[in-house]
Amino acid sequence: MGETKGESMSWTDRASCKGKPMEWFFPKVSVGRIPPQAEALCNVCPVKKECGEYGLYERHGYWGGMSENMRRQERRRRRDMLGMRHGQRGQIKLIDLVEERR
Repeated sequence: MGETKGESMSWTDRASCKGKPMEWFFPKVSVGRIPPQAEALCNVCPVKKECGEYGLYERHGYWGGMSENMRRQERRRRRDMLGMRHGQRGQIKLIDLVEERR
């Protein structure tokens, strides 16, 4: 059986931002909010969830429609859901939260 186009492509190949100016997502000066061009693309992107998960632990840029501050808040929320103390290291992925609830 052959692979369908969607199965053989990486999520990055299907991203709405592919081929767009990197400055929209990685501005030289962080303004604390998502630039309008990036926000418009992220809002309709078919891989917003995958992008956000991938970029959750990146320090710079806008990933999955989230600014650096928004990603920091999401990391904190996930850490709190798992009962981790502040300063305890480790990457928490959505699958960890699902497994923890079972």
